[in-house]
Formats: sequence, C-alpha cells, structure tokens
Amino acid sequence: MAQKSPDSLVQVNHPRMGKLGHFNVLRLDPEIRHGLGQLAKGFELLEIYNGFDLAEDTKNEELLREWMRLFERGRNHWATGNSDSHTVQYVGVGYPRTYVAVAQDHDGGEGAPLDVPGVLMGLRQGKIVVSSGPFVEVTQGGRGPGEMLIVEGGKAKIRVKVRAAPWVDVAEVEVFVGGRSALRREIQPGPEGKVGRPEGNLEEGRRAAIRLNEDLEVPVTPEARGLVVVARGRRKMGEVLPFLDWVPRAIVNPMRIEAR
Repeated sequence: MAQKSPDSLVQVNHPRMGKLGHFNVLRLDPEIRHGLGQLAKGFELLEIYNGFDLAEDTKNEELLREWMRLFERGRNHWATGNSDSHTVQYVGVGYPRTYVAVAQDHDGGEGAPLDVPGVLMGLRQGKIVVSSGPFVEVTQGGRGPGEMLIVEGGKAKIRVKVRAAPWVDVAEVEVFVGGRSALRREIQPGPEGKVGRPEGNLEEGRRAAIRLNEDLEVPVTPEARGLVVVARGRRKMGEVLPFLDWVPRAIVNPMRIEAR
C-alpha cells in the first residue's frame, strides 16, 4: 500500500462486491484458513454493510462473520456501514450509516462546529456502531466499543441498550465472543410501526423508543479477543417506508477482552 499521511484513515469498501470487491480480487478465503498474509495491513476501516446489499441477508451475515474472524486473527479493522448512494431512487441516503462516539467537548453541540479530528479519533479507536435502523449501546463500567472488556471467572457482564423509532422492528440481540455466537436475547415486539411523530409527549416518545435496557452475563472463552453485539429485526422496513425492502440490523464494534 502507498505511503499515507499519519493523520489519514483508509477504508476498504464493499470487500465482497463482485469484481470490485477487494477480498474477491485477492481470493481471500472467507474462513481465513489461508491467504491472510496477502491482505494489506495499511487500512483501519472495513465496510461490512453497504446500501447495495441491504436486502442480501445471507451475504451480510457471511461478511459479518468474516470480519469477526479477521479480528480474532489479530487484524483490527473496525467495521463501518455506508449507503453508497449513487442514485436517489434505488439506493437511499442514510441506510446504513456509521455512528461515531466523539468526546463531548468536540461533538458540535450548542452550535459549535463538529470537530473533524475528534471524529477521526473515534473511528481510529473503534468507537463505532453501524446501523440501518436500531441504535445499540454496549457498555461495561463506562467503557464501550473499541475499549477493554473486563472478564472475571470466564464471564463478562455488559449493559445493552437498544433504541429504535416506532417504524423500526427489533426482534433480537445476539452477542458474539471470539467470532462465535455466545448468547441470544429475544426482544418483545413493539407496536406495529408507522411513519411520523410518536404519540404522546417527548418524554413518552423517548421511553417508547427503548426496546431493551438490561445487564447481560455472557460466557467468554479463554482464547477470544473480542465481543461483538448485533441487533436484528424481522419485519422489513418496506412495510412502512416504500422501497426499503430489507430487515433492520445494527452492529456494535468489538470490545477488546481482558481476562482477570
């Protein structure tokens, strides 16, 4: 890879998209059993969720697992998602999107401009949630994605909070440890979604948006490097928003496991 500025970030886009897919060009084994050495090391971000593939559930799940295998093999490429909108009609803007945690004094609040170096720092540190609908927070003692997860006695205790607009279905949360499914939590379905302002006042709307807010205890295997949380819906967004014929999902970047 060519030399780059120390302040820049490099992202590999749509790695499995036909002849354009970087992993396809390299013929990288999806199971990561061989060929890892030919993969460049000079990129920090990996787009695992793309607007062209929103309806490709199988493909999205396969790429999710491939990315986690890379992480477990020591390749810390943080996951991103982008709408990749080349046309407004068929690939809408904002689905999926990448959320980045930025320090409060750099978040553009109260009229201040958003601090670009702060955003780049959040991306570089993996403080990222990728979503096409739900918003998921995963924390332990104030720490979140990209930060250390303390494991004691082979178990990790995490707080998972899932929020979504009324028209976004969220049916389950799945926790992966070391790239393998370690826990599934069903979420009670909310009311049938509809576009528009939620009923009630602002505070009632905020409460209704919370689909899950619980402490979860997750078994952790000794060799695992990271914990990833994924939220998925079952009802397609197209039921309430025309042309959005896919189920919503969100992916929280890994917390790095530290066993004690």
